[in-house]
Amino acid sequence: MFIDNQLTYSQSEFKESESDDGTILETSTITLTGDATFAGEVNEDFVATGKVQINNVPEGLTPKMTNLFPKTFPLCSACKAVNNEADVEIELAFADSAFNGALASEIGQSSRGGMTALLLDFDYDHTSKLKRTMAEATYINASAYTQ
Repeated sequence: MFIDNQLTYSQSEFKESESDDGTILETSTITLTGDATFAGEVNEDFVATGKVQINNVPEGLTPKMTNLFPKTFPLCSACKAVNNEADVEIELAFADSAFNGALASEIGQSSRGGMTALLLDFDYDHTSKLKRTMAEATYINASAYTQ
């Protein structure tokens, strides 16, 4: 049975840590379905070997994609972004050399950018945290006056 070659990403948005210091702790697992497989050696970093290109990465973050299995591997970043004042859309494009059995152009989602870019979310959700804190304060305040 023939299955179209397709990449899926476990997540496409990466949130900043609660410390609000530019650290991105989340990763995304990229899974390849279909007859094609990822080329290369186990533990090969596809960014370092040019099998994938990642653009618009903030200074201080080091993208890394290490091949762990023939069909899946994680996309992660290390370190801290120097500028974390605004969200960043990163673009990702696999080269033909990243795959066995198909060209990159024949694999769905082998290129992410524009409307399908991966998002580094540097706007830590302070609003939700503030709402929780205010609700807790209201509860504590009300409890102080009941006998």
